[in-house]
Amino acid sequence: MSAESKTPEPAPVFDFDAYPPETCFHDRRQGGDRRSRSARPDTLPPPPVERRSKVERRRHVDPTTFERQYTPEELDFMNAMQAFKLRTGRPFPTYAEVLQVARELGYRKCKPGFEIKIKTRR
Repeated sequence: MSAESKTPEPAPVFDFDAYPPETCFHDRRQGGDRRSRSARPDTLPPPPVERRSKVERRRHVDPTTFERQYTPEELDFMNAMQAFKLRTGRPFPTYAEVLQVARELGYRKCKPGFEIKIKTRR
């Protein structure tokens, strides 16, 4: 008979007398051995039912900023950033990567002395 087919020896019995008398023991084992149950497909509980309906979301535009209308240039930039994130697997690009995407879209640095005017929206 080979060593692999031997029946394992029973586990040693726990010796309560090896500990001080005021030691508190909590036996968490309850019921029968769970490993002996057979998990047949017909006895498994049904899968949980989805209580909320799934809503189809826009995948290329941030859903938290839906209240404003974007210009075509802003939409191009946001979609290019989303494509970059999907292509690289990086959810949070660095400033250098954002500038790289802007350069790939054709944006260039302004000439010296040019003042950037930012529109404020209220």
